[in-house]
Amino acid sequence: MPLAIVLHALATGLVLPWLLPHLPGGAPLHLHALARCRPAASPADVARVAASALVGGATHVFVDGFTHGGPDGWALAFLPVLARPLPCPGGPVPLHDALQVGLTIGLGALALRDWHRMASALPSPGPGAAAAWEVVPAPPQQSRRVIGCLLVSAVFGMAAAPAIRNAVGTPDALKLAAYGAITFVTLAAIVGSAADRARRAIDRILLAVNALEA
Repeated sequence: MPLAIVLHALATGLVLPWLLPHLPGGAPLHLHALARCRPAASPADVARVAASALVGGATHVFVDGFTHGGPDGWALAFLPVLARPLPCPGGPVPLHDALQVGLTIGLGALALRDWHRMASALPSPGPGAAAAWEVVPAPPQQSRRVIGCLLVSAVFGMAAAPAIRNAVGTPDALKLAAYGAITFVTLAAIVGSAADRARRAIDRILLAVNALEA
């Protein structure tokens, strides 16, 4: 929960205001609708973020019991059928691994469908829209540079994570590659937004100094 609160503050107060102008805002992802995300400004807001993290973490642990082997697969002791091998093109896999892939795809598709429905029903961010700030698109060249950096970070993370864990060529390689891509893109977005914020602060200081000298 503390990590979720910190990441929420970084995303809403630092990353999204810098990142969204560089990203497309229309269908199918409706990314500009994220402009409605505001930093938690009151104890009640912080409590909602913490409660959301608790629910998300608890349900994740619960579902992992049915979709993982080893120590994370707590349900395996009660339902040995989860270890039954299923025929697959690449060779037999345990039922819990098949459930992990199937639920990832199915729940992901449902989440995208619901997000599309909710975002499509919202008014466009801008003046007059409730709890929204206007997203002013960045120059195309600048947007391409930012998106390119994020893609490079994703590819680097996909390659680095399995290598760091000595999992290249193992069944865990694909999962680690996905985690690596998400982690490195997140870090790149935080570093990029922080660097932009620092540059703007330095520019303001230099303008103030120049004004004083004039």
